[in-house]
Amino acid sequence: MKIKYIFLSVIVLLFFYQNCSQKQYNENENRRSLSDLQIEKVRLHDQDPTELIKGSAVPALMSRNQYLLDSATGVLDEYNGSGDKVATYCLTQDLLTEARKILSNSQVCKPLPMPPETVCAAVIIPPWAELITQDEVIKLGYGGCDGALNLCDDQSVVFKQWIYDVRMRLPQLVCGP
Repeated sequence: MKIKYIFLSVIVLLFFYQNCSQKQYNENENRRSLSDLQIEKVRLHDQDPTELIKGSAVPALMSRNQYLLDSATGVLDEYNGSGDKVATYCLTQDLLTEARKILSNSQVCKPLPMPPETVCAAVIIPPWAELITQDEVIKLGYGGCDGALNLCDDQSVVFKQWIYDVRMRLPQLVCGP
């Protein structure tokens, strides 16, 4: 019986363990420039999840829309929480240039480690955006108790404002027939 508990404990530990290390940083670095990266796509996670309403009750389950921007063409696909494409938008050249400029002038900051005396539960913060290159995916805002990988200084605020501005203009950005 004791063997079963040990075996079950090992399985549970392996199942819940996550290796969240970021390979692109060394021990003495906390910043990484994005200017040298060829960002192919940007996945934007809706910061205002849509509530799934069934009858008169609102269940706790929330649906998060996602947007996938092709940084070469400016095509922005919208996906619902189930992963189905619901719309396609075409960014203007000005909006695409502005996004490229924000990202190329930005750096990604690795969070500082938690103090050793800090106790933390297994908290995972979902990303608000993912920068996709040929070799890797950089998840902005993704983290846990010790903070989240994010754009440095005020660049997260600047990029989130750009996202907000694009979302407000989506009805005018629907691709033509």
